[in-house]
Amino acid sequence: DLLGIRGLTVLGDVAEIIQESQPDRYPTPLAVLDSTPSDDPATAQRIEKGETIGCFQIESPGMRATVREIHARSEDDIMAALALYRPGPLSGGLKDAFVRRFKGEEKVKHLHASLAPLLDETFGVILYQEQVLRIANELAGFSLAEADLLRRAMSHFDPGKKMQELEKKFVGQAQEKSGVPLEIGGRIWEMMAAFAGYGFPKAHAASYASVAWRSAWCKSYFPAEFMAAVLANWGGYYSQRVYLSEARRLGLKVHPPHVNYSRHQFSAQRIIDSEDRALFMGLGQVKELTQRSIGRIIHHAPFTSLDDFISRVDPRMQEAEHLAKIGALDGFGKIP
Repeated sequence: DLLGIRGLTVLGDVAEIIQESQPDRYPTPLAVLDSTPSDDPATAQRIEKGETIGCFQIESPGMRATVREIHARSEDDIMAALALYRPGPLSGGLKDAFVRRFKGEEKVKHLHASLAPLLDETFGVILYQEQVLRIANELAGFSLAEADLLRRAMSHFDPGKKMQELEKKFVGQAQEKSGVPLEIGGRIWEMMAAFAGYGFPKAHAASYASVAWRSAWCKSYFPAEFMAAVLANWGGYYSQRVYLSEARRLGLKVHPPHVNYSRHQFSAQRIIDSEDRALFMGLGQVKELTQRSIGRIIHHAPFTSLDDFISRVDPRMQEAEHLAKIGALDGFGKIP
């Protein structure tokens, strides 16, 4: 799949900011993301604690609870969490079994010994669509093309004669090829059917986990830039209010638009004569401020006085009034 994912835009924006500030270390924005370590204690701790609001795919209450529950600390753990938090494993009670086995509280139990090499990786639970294909192929001798047709039929919840024929073929061939008793074969079929309609391809889960891990890494080491990018791209699961609260929880100051600091959208800026970085709302959020004026403000900033601002930007009277009312001209003196 080629997906339009807002989380990728957030990562791209953060990478551009980091690359611009450290050009000697990172020749391109992509080099920033390529340098993300696969093993990082701070990132792992953030994920394990579920402190992932703003992070792609692992920010919803359910996903944060899942990563906390399994003590996720790596991309592989995120993969498992993403696949677990799907209707198939959730509705079949497989999520709870996986969590207990993952934490060592319960021994792995397979319906049949022949499933061990196929499901040991996921503690006896089907998590990925590829596992459905491999079970059909290796237990029942289906060709990979036939196994994929089986997966598609299951995904469409076909209750008709075709599924009955496929079930009969699977159970019979699993007994003949792998010595799986008919009753056990039927139970394996039910486990596959319950999962297949909602399954996650492993490659899909791995790609999502990679983006999620990099999001958590950016949040851990570049919180101001990361939260600014999340807000500039209008977030994800939550409303802007939640992301603003999260930014403040991280110790970041959030300011209304200001002509000396703001860009078109939310941005992280270093305050003049200070080492602190703060978030500034975008000029694009100012009512009736035209693109022309926004462009001139960004091009000519910073301004030293109100006269300097008026002469170089030449805003309409209504624009100047709106900027003054929201505090975007603060610091240019006071009315006597």
